[in-house]
Amino acid sequence: AAGISDTMHRRDQALEQVHPEVEQARAQGSMTRESLASILTGRYYTELARDDVKWPTFFEENIFVAEVLRDSGYRTWGISSFIYVVPKYGFGQGMSELDTRILKLRSKVHWNRTSDLVTDFTLAKIDSWSEGEKRPFFIMSHYADPHSGYQRHREAPRFGGFTADLYDEEIFFTDMQLGRLFDGLEERGLMKDTIVVLTADHGEGLVREKDHGHIYHGQHLYDNLIHVPLIVWAPGFEGRRIQEPVATIDIVPTLFDLTGIKNRGRLSGVSLVPWLQGNPTQKHPPVVSQKYQPSRKAKIALLQWPHKIIWNIPLNTWELYDLSTDPNELANLADEVDGKLLRELQWMVKAWRATVGERTSQVSLP
Repeated sequence: AAGISDTMHRRDQALEQVHPEVEQARAQGSMTRESLASILTGRYYTELARDDVKWPTFFEENIFVAEVLRDSGYRTWGISSFIYVVPKYGFGQGMSELDTRILKLRSKVHWNRTSDLVTDFTLAKIDSWSEGEKRPFFIMSHYADPHSGYQRHREAPRFGGFTADLYDEEIFFTDMQLGRLFDGLEERGLMKDTIVVLTADHGEGLVREKDHGHIYHGQHLYDNLIHVPLIVWAPGFEGRRIQEPVATIDIVPTLFDLTGIKNRGRLSGVSLVPWLQGNPTQKHPPVVSQKYQPSRKAKIALLQWPHKIIWNIPLNTWELYDLSTDPNELANLADEVDGKLLRELQWMVKAWRATVGERTSQVSLP
C-alpha cells in the first residue's frame, strides 16, 4: 500500500500528539524504487543486481519471495496499480502473472482511484483457483491510491480542503477496499489458514512547514517518509503491539519462517516470528534505511532505539535525534550528546555501508 505515512496525518493536531512508542516499522528507503524491492526480496537495495538509472530494472539473478514460494509449490500472482511495479522492471519475478490491466483501465493511475479494482481482481483470481487442484497461494496486491496526486472520494468524509485532508480521503477509501478484501477472504473460509501482511514502501510529506521542508516523498530519511505501518495476521498468533523497531526487509524471512520454507537464499532481514509470539530472546538489529539516488544527496539512517542517526554522505555531515522525546526529528543533537555515543553510532553506520551499502559489484548493466 504505497505512501501510507507513519501518523497518517489525520489532523494537524495529531502531529503533536504522536506517541513515541507506536509500532516502529521502518521502510528501507523513502521512495518506491529504493524500497519495494527490499520488501519483496529481504535484501537491501544496494545488494540487488540492477542497472543504475533513475528507474532501475532488477535483474533475474535476484531472488524474489514469489520465486521461492513458487518453487515450493505455491501458486503465485500479483496485481499492480502503479506504473513502476511492472514486469519490465523485474517485479514479476516468480509470479505466474503480474497483472497490470489497471494501468490501462484507469490510465494515469496517479489521478484515478484504483483500490476498488485491486480488491476486485484479487478476489476474482482467488475464485478462479477454487476449482481443480488445491494448492497454497501467494498474492501481492499493490494498492497505490494513498499516493500523490491525491483524489476526492465520494465514499469518504470531507476532512477539509488541505493536502493532508485529501490524503485522508485516499486512506479512507483504500481502507474500505482492504475491508472488502478481508471480508472476501473470510466469506471464502480462507482467513483461518492465510497469512496477511499489510505494509507500505514509504510515507509522505504533506505539510511543508512540518515535514522538513518537503512534500511528497523521496527527498530524505526522516520518519515521516520511512516510518510505515506493518501489520501481520497469522493464524494461531494473538494480537499484540510490537514496540521494538523492526524493518520491512524483515517481511520475507518472516513469511519463510511462518510457512516452514528452509531454502531461503541469502537474506539481510530477520524473522519477526519471535516478536509475533511475544518472546524474542534477543534485540532486533539496528534498523537501516538508505537514500541512494541521486548520489549527490545520498544518505544512510540507522535507528537503535531511541537514537536515530543520519549520515549525509556527500557533505559528510551528521544528524542525531532522540525519538523518545523528539518523534518529529526537530532537534539535531549531533553536537550536544556524549561524544562516545555519537562515535559508536557513526561507526555502526560506516560499518554497514562498507559491508552492505556499497556492494557495487552487485550493480551491472544489461
